[in-house]
Amino acid sequence: MKPQHPGLRVLTAGEKWFSRWWTGTSCQTVTFAKGKYSKPPTIFATAEHYRSRLKHDATTVWLEDVTATSFKICLRELQNFAGVHEDISVNWLAFDSLHRPLFSEHSEVTFQNDVLPSESDNFAFCKNVSFRWSYRKTPIVLLTAKHSTNDGNAAAECNGIASWIEFITCSGFRICVKELFIQRFDPLTVSYAVLIDICEDDWEYFNGYCYRKVSSCDSWSNGQGTCAALGANLPSIHSQEENVFVQSLHGGEHSWLGLSDTKSEGPEGNFVWSDGAPFDFNFWAQHQPKKSHKQNCVHTLGFLQDHLYKWKDVNCTECHRFTCKKDYNECKDLSFDCPENATCVNRDGTYSCRCPFGFRLDGKNCSDMDECSSESFPCHAKAQCFNIPGSYSCKCLAGYSGDGKVNCTYSEAKNCAELYKSGKSTSGVYVIDPDGSGAFDVYCDQTTAGGGWTVFQKRLDGSVSFYRGWTDYKNGFGDLNGEFWLGLDKIHRLTKTKKRLRVDLMDTKGNTAYAEYDMFAVTSERTKYKLSLGTYSGTAGDSLSRHSGHPFSTKDQDNGKDNCAVLYKGAWWYFGCHQSNLNGLYRHGKHSSYADGVNWRHWKGYYYSVKRAEIKIRPVSF
Repeated sequence: MKPQHPGLRVLTAGEKWFSRWWTGTSCQTVTFAKGKYSKPPTIFATAEHYRSRLKHDATTVWLEDVTATSFKICLRELQNFAGVHEDISVNWLAFDSLHRPLFSEHSEVTFQNDVLPSESDNFAFCKNVSFRWSYRKTPIVLLTAKHSTNDGNAAAECNGIASWIEFITCSGFRICVKELFIQRFDPLTVSYAVLIDICEDDWEYFNGYCYRKVSSCDSWSNGQGTCAALGANLPSIHSQEENVFVQSLHGGEHSWLGLSDTKSEGPEGNFVWSDGAPFDFNFWAQHQPKKSHKQNCVHTLGFLQDHLYKWKDVNCTECHRFTCKKDYNECKDLSFDCPENATCVNRDGTYSCRCPFGFRLDGKNCSDMDECSSESFPCHAKAQCFNIPGSYSCKCLAGYSGDGKVNCTYSEAKNCAELYKSGKSTSGVYVIDPDGSGAFDVYCDQTTAGGGWTVFQKRLDGSVSFYRGWTDYKNGFGDLNGEFWLGLDKIHRLTKTKKRLRVDLMDTKGNTAYAEYDMFAVTSERTKYKLSLGTYSGTAGDSLSRHSGHPFSTKDQDNGKDNCAVLYKGAWWYFGCHQSNLNGLYRHGKHSSYADGVNWRHWKGYYYSVKRAEIKIRPVSF
């Protein structure tokens, strides 16, 4: 089975018969099958007169009202030939896009015809057209004019339209049209298509191959040798259409095929084609092939004497005409139809279009291939895939470093400041190991005040309850991409080396303030995570220094001896009881209850719960 050409598109052909009409214009409608075309196709039409009664006709042919569903073929008698007209046949061909190698290019030329035609053009409307390509010899150009009756244009029955080529060269041609004047000249469009010689001189094209007829007779082996010298072989046959075509080249006479059985006699299977093609079609005459060791080569019987294109095996030394067959290289001479950025790859009898790496052929275009949507994309297990046009990139996950494809090595960053210095300047979740005791995830703020901050508390929408017990505050809770408490054990590990503290606050109107302390540390659980704090600076006021030197308390473990966590619905370094309560109830702005919200006394007081609070640390030496 021959592969279909990538350039092949929807093509329709037909014939309309005009049996008899009188002087004037006659039209017939052609209707396409439902859904055949999604837009108006390009159509060419030619007329042929069957002179069965020797009546001479002269007529112009054009198309009217071409749509995606139908069109009209119109004929008009030329003025010099009055009288009855008979037996005009119009053949038409419609296609939705270029068919190669049949056409090398096609397009349309529009004539607005909104001014009078020029006397220098003999009162025709003319335009020069340049070919898209330059041809080595003058090509053949097909023309068909089309007209629409819309927008007040003349009815088809009242019009007459002719189109022709005034001259043609290897680089272009001049096209002219004439039409009847009925109150005005109507706009016209002329479709044209360029046909070029597909095969070399003396070769004929058929379905992806070139064939050359050799009229002198010779033996099978000499014929094969002659073809080989031409870069060809005796023909292999793969369809009845090809069988008829090859035999027609010799006018129905006998001719060699490239089929032989030089090893052993037997039906099918033992016969091989000289070009190595599969033996997938045969058309043996009755009682053929014969079981004779002297009859090992096959020739056609032709279509004379009722042989009906059958085959016969005969002695290889007999003398017969023959045909040479070779592949036509569609990838040269503009005979392929690939997307602009694709490469044509010639194959036996056809071709394929190869898109650049990272793209796939999607109908008529090379579309970007999303490597990341496939499970087989070659990124490391600890990397994320990012699709880019024509390719993809791999980026190691937070806490890992490497090329992302072959390796992603665990990064031993101790804090977000080290990650920032290594190029991780985007805020988000990363992996760190502050003291070599095991890695964990943290949220890094890489933008505020120069970045490098490891965030250990965040309040922003009240989605997480902070009124919790000792175990939760020891281990941490919440979502690092939302509201969370990192955990006192982790905070202790982070503050074994010198850190500074920053508190960022925002009210419900978007106003902000901050407090920084040039030293911050938390002891271990053995001493109840006691707070140590340095000197204050900032805009929010100092509402934390009073808590320095005191242990952490929760509702189920009161280490401040005043039951502050229960009284003020939070967990903090309370001391009789607080000036800040950033783990209090999320009350979002003003509240009537006393000091149980997310409070920072020296900025908004005890009756205002801030909308947003973040507590973060980074090395003093950053």
